Amino acid sequence: MTFIFIIIGHILIIVLLLWFGTLINEKINNDYAGVITVFSLALGIYSIVLNILYQRWQKFHLFANRIFLMFRRTHTFWQPHFHFEFVQYCDSSVIEDLWKHFSTGEYGKTVKKDQTLSTLRVSIDNLFIMSLRIGDTSLDLAFDQKLLVPSHLYDTYRQRLSKLAEGVRNTVNPATAKYSIIVSFGDGNRNPYYGFFVSRVPSKLLQNFQVTFRLRSNSDCRIEAGIDKVDIEGESLTDTFDALNQVLSLKALPLGGSK
Repeated sequence: MTFIFIIIGHILIIVLLLWFGTLINEKINNDYAGVITVFSLALGIYSIVLNILYQRWQKFHLFANRIFLMFRRTHTFWQPHFHFEFVQYCDSSVIEDLWKHFSTGEYGKTVKKDQTLSTLRVSIDNLFIMSLRIGDTSLDLAFDQKLLVPSHLYDTYRQRLSKLAEGVRNTVNPATAKYSIIVSFGDGNRNPYYGFFVSRVPSKLLQNFQVTFRLRSNSDCRIEAGIDKVDIEGESLTDTFDALNQVLSLKALPLGGSK
């Protein structure tokens, strides 16, 4: 719906420019060539203004990229990792509790791939293949492979992962938790934030790129953008998955700039 409004807006602006050119031409010499000249000049000025806005205004830059991505991006790759710390020593009962939790079927059809005293490997709907490993006072949940997530299923995957992380946290009741999701864009596809931060540096001259920022000054969620990926990491489950949503929609800006 937003894209339709954008098209309508551009059409209205062009129609207004043509009307203005015709009006001016009638007052000047009522010549057809005059209409074309005025219209071309007005359209050129309009294009220059758009280019300046794209280069200088961060909100408009990301807004334009969001429109481009509607056509170009069909999917992204996600690599989640959740880390939990405990006050007391962990034993094999943690693994047993986790398997009991997964085997309820709350997240889908769950199959146990492997289990030892300190590890558990499960598959959910043949989609999420996860390995859980306990240390002396910690638990790590990692995915065996990147998730290929179609763009029209972003919200579905985000909600499933958030529910999964919350369920594991509630089951093991850790002292602290850290949630991390790396979003990459495929071989040869740069992170869309790359152009936003280094638009004035020729790509052939740039050997390395990495920028770290927070969405708000009081947020514990950190976003680290590289050339071809974005790493989102935070201690708050809600903030982390909200940041994921903003990154995928190119609305994440430092210090609340997306507002």
